[in-house]
Amino acid sequence: MSEDQDRPHVSIVVFTRDDKESLVRCLTSIARLDYPNVTVFLADNGSIAYDPNAIESLFEGLILLENDGYPSRARGKNATLARLLKMRRTEFILMLDEGTIVHPRLVRRLVDAHDPQRRWDVLQPAIYELENPETLHGFGGRASLYTGGVRRIRRAPRAVDPADEAAPIDVAFSYAMFTHRNVFDTVGTFDERLFADDSDDTDFCLRVSLRGFGVAVLPDAIVWLSDAGRAAVSHDPFAAGRSRSLVVRRFGRLRHRIAYLVLCPLIGLWGIVSGTLRGRPGSGVARAMGMLRGLTMSMRYPRPPDDLDEPETDEPETDEPEAYGSEADDAGADDWGPDAAPVKAPRPASTR
Repeated sequence: MSEDQDRPHVSIVVFTRDDKESLVRCLTSIARLDYPNVTVFLADNGSIAYDPNAIESLFEGLILLENDGYPSRARGKNATLARLLKMRRTEFILMLDEGTIVHPRLVRRLVDAHDPQRRWDVLQPAIYELENPETLHGFGGRASLYTGGVRRIRRAPRAVDPADEAAPIDVAFSYAMFTHRNVFDTVGTFDERLFADDSDDTDFCLRVSLRGFGVAVLPDAIVWLSDAGRAAVSHDPFAAGRSRSLVVRRFGRLRHRIAYLVLCPLIGLWGIVSGTLRGRPGSGVARAMGMLRGLTMSMRYPRPPDDLDEPETDEPETDEPEAYGSEADDAGADDWGPDAAPVKAPRPASTR
């Protein structure tokens, strides 16, 4: 067996909804990867502008996973990850948004750099702007437990050792996040109750750090993110404000919480003023109300009644996905095995 054939398996999942042009562009770049041992999944979160099955038929080897309804960001990720983690063959997982384009050597660089001994467990590639390929978008994020906010890192962070190829960061954004399955098995997936549509990446990465894993950026691994993909990162201002408060409450120490109570009115007032200056006073008010809601809402998870508890099972992991019961899903399950073909360049077919 050649060295390339013995490489660890990587499950690549592309999350999409109603952006066919960006999706086809992303999948085409994935088809050019030079890494031999990958399986590519398309997680559709309720597209209505086009038929996702047409995209699946356009790219040979692509496996479609449809999430019913219009799930939140975190719920869509969790539904997909639950299926991927049932596959024994999955060793690494690379999550991508439809607005990304990947460098041909991306996966090879990420697999080679992954090193739990150096706490390079969750890796963020360097993100550049697609419209201006030389313009850096960010090297991940740096979280502040005094304000609950996350700022994008614009300069390469300092590595622990100058010879290191990766450097520690606080947050890896899931529009391009790479990790080993052991991280999800140990830490869990995304919090879809408290961080359903905002800061789910922040919450996940901070929990990763608390459990002894590390988050790092790999500047030599490159992903380009489109303007539409960057705009999609901005969420509802109420949810953003609520998440600020929840991050401080969950991860902050006493000094962080006291400082936040002092800063919270100032942050809320600044949001209202800046929103008014941009002609959107309602967004500033919504953010301030969200921060107040985050300070007062319960963070406890309600326990279901005993008669609704699901019995524990000892079902083994399989190489097949959990069937949804439809003919389309059954067909996809037949293709999801150890010999699943890699994604190839698109065929000249219509995607209507």
